[in-house]
Amino acid sequence: MTKKAVFSAIVKFLVLASCVLGLSLHRYSSSGGFMHSIYGAFTAQSNIWISLICIIFFIMNAAGIKKNRLLYLIKFMFTSSILLTWLVFAVLLAPILDSSYILSPSNIFLHSITPILAMADFLLFDNEFSISLKSLWTVLVMPLIYLVFAFTVYEQSGSLPTYYFFLDYKKLGWFTMTSTGIGTGFWILLLSAVLYLKGIILLILKNSVIQGSSAAQALPFLKKSTVTAVSAITVMVLCSAVSTIMSLIINS
Repeated sequence: MTKKAVFSAIVKFLVLASCVLGLSLHRYSSSGGFMHSIYGAFTAQSNIWISLICIIFFIMNAAGIKKNRLLYLIKFMFTSSILLTWLVFAVLLAPILDSSYILSPSNIFLHSITPILAMADFLLFDNEFSISLKSLWTVLVMPLIYLVFAFTVYEQSGSLPTYYFFLDYKKLGWFTMTSTGIGTGFWILLLSAVLYLKGIILLILKNSVIQGSSAAQALPFLKKSTVTAVSAITVMVLCSAVSTIMSLIINS
């Protein structure tokens, strides 16, 4: 087993461990934050999706089984979903949540560590296939499946499985604009645009890692792919830290 294969296995295991720890600790947390029904949350589901695909890749890599393009596309979909979890929490949810939840280990695992590790795994390893922009539409698949699930539960039970305020169409309306905000339909369109933009950036980074980044030519002693991936991961870590600090300031 090569050194890269060992690191790949370690990162995949850490993704799974972060997911399991985050979900387990949530059960014993004194502050459930906005996820009173943990498995009804997109956060939990996206953590589980990315963990499953990491397990599949780990097993196939260990067994020397060749992976087809569909598996790489699924990994792209699941990586995009966990990055949406990271982004939505950092920008929309963290500023309105209690400090006790923001600093809870469960939140840190589910909303920061898992996404960052998943990004590292996606960029650094399993580079046998590149993904074209023609497949960009797949970033919408898992969020749309979740929307169907959430709205079905809302209609049948009268409450969302997890209260994402921007999905409360009964309160916000669909395509409304008021002094208090915009309707759920506008939120869905906005988040879809963000998903597409994030997907484009993810593909650019991934293909840059595969082909080698010209931005790293000034550092010949480092692999270009490593420079690109580490730069992207560093940005995520810094954004998570800034989001946490700003949220604590807002809620202090």
